[in-house]
Amino acid sequence: MYKALHTYESSGGNTHTLSFRQGDILFVLEETNSSWWLASSEEGKVGYIPNTYVTRHIKKNSEHAVLLSVERAITAVKATSKGGQLTAEEKSLLGKLIKHKENVIASAHGDKKDYSKRKAPPPPSATSHSKAEAPPPPVRSSVRRNSTMESAGESPIEDVSLQRFNIIEDKPGTHNLNAVEDVPLSIGSDLMELTQIHTNLSLTKSREFLESCMSSIGNSIPSLSKAMSRIIQTFPKQEQSNDPDMESLGLAFANLAEIKDDAQQRNWAINDDELKISNILNDILQFLIIGVLCAISPKFVSMFLSTVLPVELVCELNNYLHDIERSCYTALVLSMLFSTGEPIPVSYYDTIGVTFLNSILKSVEEGTEGDTDDRLSDILVRLLLSINLHFPIPLENLIMQSIKNTTCTTLSEKIMFLCNRGEDPVKVNEEEDWINTSAPPHSVLKFLQDIFSLKETASSFLYTNDLLVLIDIITRNIADISAGSKLRTEHLDLLLSIVKNSSYSETKHRCAEIMSILNRIKDEDINETAFRTVAEFDKKIVHNILHELSLITM
Repeated sequence: MYKALHTYESSGGNTHTLSFRQGDILFVLEETNSSWWLASSEEGKVGYIPNTYVTRHIKKNSEHAVLLSVERAITAVKATSKGGQLTAEEKSLLGKLIKHKENVIASAHGDKKDYSKRKAPPPPSATSHSKAEAPPPPVRSSVRRNSTMESAGESPIEDVSLQRFNIIEDKPGTHNLNAVEDVPLSIGSDLMELTQIHTNLSLTKSREFLESCMSSIGNSIPSLSKAMSRIIQTFPKQEQSNDPDMESLGLAFANLAEIKDDAQQRNWAINDDELKISNILNDILQFLIIGVLCAISPKFVSMFLSTVLPVELVCELNNYLHDIERSCYTALVLSMLFSTGEPIPVSYYDTIGVTFLNSILKSVEEGTEGDTDDRLSDILVRLLLSINLHFPIPLENLIMQSIKNTTCTTLSEKIMFLCNRGEDPVKVNEEEDWINTSAPPHSVLKFLQDIFSLKETASSFLYTNDLLVLIDIITRNIADISAGSKLRTEHLDLLLSIVKNSSYSETKHRCAEIMSILNRIKDEDINETAFRTVAEFDKKIVHNILHELSLITM
């Protein structure tokens, strides 16, 4: 803990230095060099300070004030992150803050040596302090270092030790209770931040990794199971972005930022990265233009489908499936082009054939090296759903032919997840009329309808428990969706296929409830002309379902 001897104001628009007033209390996080220290204020602001402006301030029980300042600083750094993603500079600063916090906690328990006798740096003389000029502040270094920096002995943020949490061996018979009581509420967020810093995983993936580790430890060492469960409960939940378009667009901008922040750019000419920058900008421009045009009108989709663009994009995806970023952009554009279900030229099927579809299915099931957050896998599922719209007859559906010869565990899980959410990931124009019969069907429901239209795929695509969950979802939706909605028709059509071709006769899951809902739909009186045609078609499907159910329950 230090006290300011003089007032210091940042000048020249330097955002890395910390302004303070005479008498302010400051907490030094890192003695960066002989002139400047990284410090935080009581309000949690962080920046570099000239060490000649402060002197050590000894105060009993100061640990609480230090921890409060560091907690505020950590909160401020997290608040400045965009979408949960930290820059290299923010990660470095966050690592220092967390390390300092743990050192303070350890020091409070007597695990650190006493630094109170260290001589404080001399302040400027009384006659000159008002005009004292601080040396130029250091520039915060990024995580990435070049060979010159490493040879000089500078330590990047990766050197921060992960082994910061002291393990105290308790006496037999008492460690369970103490382990649970001693778990701080902040340990979950601290562990997630450390994992993100050292692995570059997203917050969501960091949480999944840590939960897996904690559960494994708890299962292997029963005496620690309660403590591990308590730690898991402290993990903060992270909002996930559900828009793969925005994620991939953000990825392109992140690549540009990486080039901009590359420490080597200080020594190398910018034209060394000219081709890489040009390619990324082309990806962004192509994605934005095609995405906007497809959203404006299906006519643009028709125009693109009549060109060589889809075939070229399929070839691109085939040749560069190992390149995660490139494949993400390509698959997204392809999914938009196929989103309307509009018939494509027959010659396209020479390229978009079983070989290509098998390759996509294999990538979804086995994963692609480097696709750590399943971004590419999710987009490839979206691509499969959009291509599936172009096969109106299940027996002629090339995707169904590929699924017959593939174990689709991952694909079935992702399809069930999308079905439960109820959103159509392929839909480009969100303002399509909900009773517009010319609009393409819901891609997820269409895919499941094709699966259950064939007995071979109906019996193998979903596990029994997943099938029961799917029936729960359908039951809920046909009960809630209003009469005349095209979406209810699609759910009823799917239910009919499940009852006819799956193993439903063995479970008869929620049969009485389903029959009650169907009888209510059968007796509906629709007066509005706009809904009458769709409602009448629903009643025909309901009649067929009730007939199949009557055969099962006889």
